[in-house]
Amino acid sequence: MNESLQKALYNYIQDPLNDVYNFDIGFEYHKIGQKAAALSYFLRTAEISHNPHLAYEAFLLNAQNFRQQGKRDGSTLNQLLHAIALVPSRPEAYFQLSRHYEETKKWHESFTIAEMGLKMANLNPPPFRTTNAIDYPGKYGLMFQKAVAAWWIDRPNYSRQLLRGLLNDYVMEDKYVNTCRHNLEKIKYLPQDGNIYVNPAWNLGVDISIYKNICISNDDILFNTDVFDWIQPHIDKGVIGMWTGNYYGENVDKPYEIQPIGGRPWGWGCLIFIQKDNWVRIDERLKIACGDDWLIHHVKGGGYQINNMDLGHDEISITTRRGEFFGIQQEDIQLWSQYLH
Repeated sequence: MNESLQKALYNYIQDPLNDVYNFDIGFEYHKIGQKAAALSYFLRTAEISHNPHLAYEAFLLNAQNFRQQGKRDGSTLNQLLHAIALVPSRPEAYFQLSRHYEETKKWHESFTIAEMGLKMANLNPPPFRTTNAIDYPGKYGLMFQKAVAAWWIDRPNYSRQLLRGLLNDYVMEDKYVNTCRHNLEKIKYLPQDGNIYVNPAWNLGVDISIYKNICISNDDILFNTDVFDWIQPHIDKGVIGMWTGNYYGENVDKPYEIQPIGGRPWGWGCLIFIQKDNWVRIDERLKIACGDDWLIHHVKGGGYQINNMDLGHDEISITTRRGEFFGIQQEDIQLWSQYLH
């Protein structure tokens, strides 16, 4: 038994209701990887302590232990919420909770918690009893979380602005610097003189892409990115879009499946997968509508749909339903009808 653990055990035996002694023995177990024992003593610390800052630290260490165990999302969340309720003026729990929501792909929650932390917490708090054991990179941590989440809630320009600010204004750990640079390089923004409309934008995106596999996504849907791995063995079949039932939560408890289609179902073109070499440029006289019909008709292998994928809601194509675009869509439909005949 190491000397520091032996000392912590001795103190605890002398006074088992002492919150500091409970915390210290929990931390000694934490340091040597005895997570279950550490959890027990940290929970006891939080239960008996009248010092909210010590209990806060215990909750954070428990959250970190649960996170490292994996598949303990509910337990991690509970510990972090307890911590924020105890000391809402410290930033560490906000950072870890925003990261937790990022890891569970709850992007709006991640963004909101990061913003709350930035506005409510002291970003340069006094040190903890355990000094460097709490996972918090510094005052740029919440800004980083906010930047990551902003991209996923359809605020890409704001995300880029925050990432550039992080690189310019903060001295960060290498992993954060590298992630900021990688995301800025990966996200390409192509300003245009005016609205080039949907189908020409699809053509442009595919033209400049340097990757073999392409995903074209509306900016008004949310989906689980695990589909990117799942689609790999299927993407060479043809052009793959969405099943209508995906917008209504149908069969989302079942595994994804792919099926060929004869005609285009409603909502099919809001999320499309295709290999770049299979892309057939859409006639750019078609501005808004019928680009998806064009692809199904022209792409080698034809069209397919992914079933059982949760897209959350059916509030899609909101912009193109505005009255100012109705005439353009009617012209597209007429042109496509003439093409088919």
